[in-house]
Amino acid sequence: MRGDRSAQTPHLPRPAAKPDFSRCTDRIRQMLDEIGVGGARLKMVNLSAAMAPTFVQRVNEIVETVKALGPSPLRESVGAQ
Repeated sequence: MRGDRSAQTPHLPRPAAKPDFSRCTDRIRQMLDEIGVGGARLKMVNLSAAMAPTFVQRVNEIVETVKALGPSPLRESVGAQ
């Protein structure tokens, strides 16, 4: 019984599996393309609080991407009504 650690250690629940955000983000991008908004308008970035310079860099990249894409197609369709 000495080698049986389960008898010595209480059962701890296993942590839940981390969700696959990249798969979810890819699906949402596909849906945005299908409705004409453009999947390139969505970006998921995972950063820690200690990564301030990287955060600034990513925000600047996203701003440039959105500027290059131009106005939202939703805004144009709402203005036409």
